[in-house]
Amino acid sequence: MCHQFKTLAELAEDLRQGFLSVDTFKTFVSAARCASYPDLELFNRSREAIERSWPSYVNEPALSRPPAWALFAPAIHKTDFMSTLDSDWLQDGLDWQKKYSVRLQDTLMRMNHHIHPLKANGKDRRPLSSCTSKAKPNSCKGDFPLDNQLCDYPIFVCTCIAQKLELCSTGPRSLLGCVLPKRNCPWLNAGPTAWIAFTGDNGDLKLPHKLPILPETHETSISLPPLLCDDLGGQRRLYSLDSKSCCAGISNLHLVYQLQAAQAVAAGYFGGYSAKMQDIGGKETVALQACFNRSLASKFINGLGTSYTSCSRRLLRDLESKSLARTSLEGANLCKHADNPDVLAAECVMTFATVNFPGHQLLAREEIENGSRSGKALIGAVHHRNCGGRASYKEAPLDLLYGFRGKKYNVAPFLGDC
Repeated sequence: MCHQFKTLAELAEDLRQGFLSVDTFKTFVSAARCASYPDLELFNRSREAIERSWPSYVNEPALSRPPAWALFAPAIHKTDFMSTLDSDWLQDGLDWQKKYSVRLQDTLMRMNHHIHPLKANGKDRRPLSSCTSKAKPNSCKGDFPLDNQLCDYPIFVCTCIAQKLELCSTGPRSLLGCVLPKRNCPWLNAGPTAWIAFTGDNGDLKLPHKLPILPETHETSISLPPLLCDDLGGQRRLYSLDSKSCCAGISNLHLVYQLQAAQAVAAGYFGGYSAKMQDIGGKETVALQACFNRSLASKFINGLGTSYTSCSRRLLRDLESKSLARTSLEGANLCKHADNPDVLAAECVMTFATVNFPGHQLLAREEIENGSRSGKALIGAVHHRNCGGRASYKEAPLDLLYGFRGKKYNVAPFLGDC
């Protein structure tokens, strides 16, 4: 909640005063982005068989559907509630926890396990074509295996930790200001546990939240992952960190730039997923192309200029009426809210309340003020009337005040009795 209503500078002040704790944030990230198997040994024993059955998993009918124990849990009546507060009730909770853990383990091993098939030599692995780019055809875009992110506890990433663990510290994929969740397997794609256990499907969660790098958020020490250890005995090396020099090397503004770049990349990534063309969209595109190829010989009777205007208008009408190809998500949402009186409900998944806003007034005001439309301008320099300046206005309409709205979430105290 703090990230929704506070800037990085405000978060830094709350961290300095002790109102917020980086340990709480690390615990939340590690729980929300599960990167550890409940039973790592079980995965290691089952990995070969799992990768042989990938990607169809024809012998796994429980995947990609909710489990029966989560949908049809027995209801407890009020009259029987007191009688359940005994060992049987506690045993029922332990049974549910066991089923949840088994379900999470099975789904993580099959749906969130990042697979690079073995090469012909049976030792080395090759990334899939979907994992690579043209610039680096032999490298995984997700940097799997994540050997340098193995950790027994969540770690807040600062500059010195990024250098020690060889993590990305620049650009939209920078991990500075982020938290590495607890991880016991380098091939596991972190995801939300509740979603994975309930749906039995792949879940991928990336948190955009960052915290400022301060002495209050800086780690005091870390132990290097096994792959980065250079000890002859194979033991992890413990490093103590200097927070003073590290915190002075990066500013909050630098983190904001990186966060903005990362959000732009994420918007394009998920936008591409939701806007994939469906089969019906391809048919509509073919029909639209046929409309453009109609015979225009009869249109040139009244001259080239008049014909050009007529064809252009017809082209715009066709684009508006025949080129609307909705994705499956939009189509399903439109059918679900076909009889909803709120016109916005059919165009987006409703997670918020909506109100009618006179947007045409706002556009008309902009046209009047920049001189592209005739009308009485309201925004002008305040001059005294006797000095030849423009008249000033004490009261402004809604379309003008909207541009100067405040940042307060609760506006009720400012509305008075209106």
